[in-house]
Amino acid sequence: MTVKLFLVSWWLLLGAIALVKAQLPGPGEAVSPSPQEQQALSDLKGKVDGMIVWSTSRSSGKHDLWIMNADGTDQRPLTKGGNVDWFPRFSPSGARVVFTRSKMGWVSEMDAEVNDK
Repeated sequence: MTVKLFLVSWWLLLGAIALVKAQLPGPGEAVSPSPQEQQALSDLKGKVDGMIVWSTSRSSGKHDLWIMNADGTDQRPLTKGGNVDWFPRFSPSGARVVFTRSKMGWVSEMDAEVNDK
């Protein structure tokens, strides 16, 4: 009976681990713009002033913040870490970025408003 209980517990543990790993997202994949989108971006280069900041999973399975010029040039990571960074906004002066960071690793966007996450 003890061996049977051990085997059942072992399989339950393995199942729980697999379930948790299945819920973690993988890194996002880069998407190439269509020829029309590429032409529109080329037409904007040097004509638009400003910055864009966004949350993406392109560099890890968790969301980090990236920033770029408004014309699509100079894309670069702004944050990198084990937690999820969401909902970035520029301060009124444009000198800083404010955002929400999860208190633990991966947190679904559905749970973004849960205080302890």
